This record gives sequence, structure tokens and C-alpha cells, in this order.
Amino acid sequence: MHFQKSADFYETDGQNCNRDGALLTAAHFMGLLGKYTDAYELFEKVAQACANDKLRKFGARGHLLNAVICLLATGDNVAVRRALDNCSSIYFKWADSWEAKFLSSLASAAERLDGSAFAAIVQDYDSLLDEWKTAVLVKAREKIVENEHVELAV
Repeated sequence: MHFQKSADFYETDGQNCNRDGALLTAAHFMGLLGKYTDAYELFEKVAQACANDKLRKFGARGHLLNAVICLLATGDNVAVRRALDNCSSIYFKWADSWEAKFLSSLASAAERLDGSAFAAIVQDYDSLLDEWKTAVLVKAREKIVENEHVELAV
């Protein structure tokens, strides 16, 4: 909450880089606290701001990665696919990036409710992931396994 308030003050002052830094900190905390939809929205907002700035446009790809990882943790596969489609409109080189391939593979595994495939994909990319991403992806896998058990019960 305080980081978001700080971001509002920075925005009022016209300090967009500082605003985005505060928003990213807030988004990281929200992701750790399980507020994945809120974290997604903040990451996407920063990604859009970066994509429109010549100096920061290449940072947009990482923020989009974090955003979609948050959506995966919600278990809403339709929202994940929509977000993946939207990433190409935000970042011009999204489709050819390793992030796009990684997230598309994860989304497919989530749609199939295949927790094992999901874990294998994460393991394949483990060297490219930081601790925060891994923690949220663990929650996403737990959601897949939970949904898998619900589907089996029905």
C-alpha cells in the first residue's frame, strides 16, 4: 500500500522511473502475498510504460514475464491466454523471445492440468528464473494440481 502511495507521489511529480520502481516493488510484494491479479495489473502497467520509452523499452519483456507468471498462479487459463496475446501488442519483439515460448509452454501445460509437464518446463528454464519467479510458479503448479484433483473427482 505504501509503495503504491509512493508511486502516486512520484507520478504527480513527473518522476516516471521512480514511480515504476515503486510499482514494481509493490507488485513483487503482492505476488508474494498471493494477490496475483493486483500484481499482474501493476507489472503490466510498468511494462506498457517501459515499452513507450526508448531507453526502457527492453525492460518491458521482463515485466510482462512477471505479469503472466502472476496470472498463471491465479489458475485462470483464459486470462493467461488473453494476456499472452496482449503481450505482443505491448512489446514489439515479444513473439520471438524466450519468455513468450516459456510462458506459452506453461500455459499449455496448465490448460491440460498437467502439473508434471509444468514442473518440467520450469526446471528447463530454471537458470533464467530468479527466486521470486520460482516461488510464484510453485504456487501456480499447486493451483494446477489442485484443479487436477477437482477434475478427477468430477
